Amino acid sequence: MGEALGAADEVVVLDVYLAREDADPAVTGRPVADAVPLPSERVHFEPDFDAVPAELVRRARPGDVILTPGAGSVTQLAAPVPALLRERDA
Repeated sequence: MGEALGAADEVVVLDVYLAREDADPAVTGRPVADAVPLPSERVHFEPDFDAVPAELVRRARPGDVILTPGAGSVTQLAAPVPALLRERDA
């Protein structure tokens, strides 16, 4: 997965989504982020789900496309991004 994310310009990796499994503190998104073949300043592991929209906006530049692929609640991340972008660019 990390290698595939290397096709992006910037990457923000979240923690692993748990569907039915019990949480295992040893299983995180960190190994995915570490496997992204981009310079470290262009890859960010963000374990705090609520902090992700602000991190996306911090990294976004005019003309960028922000994608939020994944499973489960990741779809909720896109909703606050337009307002945060407008606030940032005001």
